[in-house]
Amino acid sequence: MSNRQSRARKRELKDKVLEAKRNEKKNWFNRLRSWFKTKKSLNIDCHNILYSVIYIRFL
Repeated sequence: MSNRQSRARKRELKDKVLEAKRNEKKNWFNRLRSWFKTKKSLNIDCHNILYSVIYIRFL
């Protein structure tokens, strides 16, 4: 395998890992958002908590 092919393969693998992490964060965010929506329907103010958690999680 040439150097060019090796670098291309590494880049593909890196992109695949980054895409998986991105999808994991999206799924986590959607679960969190739906959880807060249920709390909101119970008239619990979670707005500041939501943004604090998102800020900490995605640093």
